[in-house]
Amino acid sequence: MTDKKDPTEPLNEIEYLIAGTRRDLVSVGTLWVTMMRAPLWVMCDREWDGKVADVPLNALTMNAENGLPEVLAVFTDPMRAEFALTKYPDYPRLNRIPAPMAFFQIGGERGLAVNPGGAFDLTIPPKVVDQLKEVFGPRLPAN
Repeated sequence: MTDKKDPTEPLNEIEYLIAGTRRDLVSVGTLWVTMMRAPLWVMCDREWDGKVADVPLNALTMNAENGLPEVLAVFTDPMRAEFALTKYPDYPRLNRIPAPMAFFQIGGERGLAVNPGGAFDLTIPPKVVDQLKEVFGPRLPAN
């Protein structure tokens, strides 16, 4: 028996919601609230120890192309980042971080790219990020 994950199938709740969002069956707000409770992975230039929340992580942002805004790249599973780890060698560390920590780095002029270039990718433009942060706030969920 193999533990190999199928990249064409959703790996977690967030990816199921992304699929639903693409078909207009799930709101971006529902996806946002769910992501707030989940760990995300970001590619950084160094390893994060997971202890100090305000450490400035030099995380991978993708530059604007074809009039699109800059986005922070986050991944829902380490497997989703495999292609990017080889494509962006200046960001060799994949760090698991709480989603709110990632969300503090977006808004204004920066959007969010979840699993960029993958089977379950979704880009949230900066304007929508600002609206979501205004409604739901980038805060840690209550346990």
